[in-house]
Amino acid sequence: MREEGCEPEEIQEAIREFALNFNNYAMEALENKKFPSTLHILEKTEELLIKFNCKELVQVLILTYSNLACLHRELKNFDTALNYLKKTVSLCEMYDETEDIIATYLNICAIFSQLGKHKRALDYAIKAAFKCQESSSHNDPSAKEVTLLATAFHNMGVEEEFLGNKTAAVEWHRKAYGLVKDCLLYTSPSPRDLSTSRMPSSACKKKKKKK
Repeated sequence: MREEGCEPEEIQEAIREFALNFNNYAMEALENKKFPSTLHILEKTEELLIKFNCKELVQVLILTYSNLACLHRELKNFDTALNYLKKTVSLCEMYDETEDIIATYLNICAIFSQLGKHKRALDYAIKAAFKCQESSSHNDPSAKEVTLLATAFHNMGVEEEFLGNKTAAVEWHRKAYGLVKDCLLYTSPSPRDLSTSRMPSSACKKKKKKK
């Protein structure tokens, strides 16, 4: 996305709010199984964000791609879902969006697992775990960092089990459980903090507005 020639800040903020609202409307439509409406809203949001093409809007575009992937996964359009997730990875790498790239790796893992491609699913779970460990605050990791790493370990356990590696599966499940237990014991996160710990991680996301 370009850095120069963007719209004034107040227009960027208006576009951002508009796009966030439309993502929320789309997810509500998806929850009600209104698939054509969901697709229409998200595609129009994608067009808008690409048209303005500013780095300040990149997080909303990442959200939109993730939600499009969620929709297409629900419709069993797995290739399309993976294409949107790969676009998300590219943006995350370009703009160093660490938490989003970890969640995206976990969602790619989930799709490959659903397709029965468990070796590829395992590869993406490992990528997610590596990225978590690489980026975490080692002395005092947040509840969200612990949750993402625990989800990655859990998914590694699931895929190792599918691949027939029972010992490895048990070990990764043990590590996932230990992380969640320590997180609850020492950091006492609220239930809302742990709401992202669904296993496997879901791409479907609503986003709150900035206050």
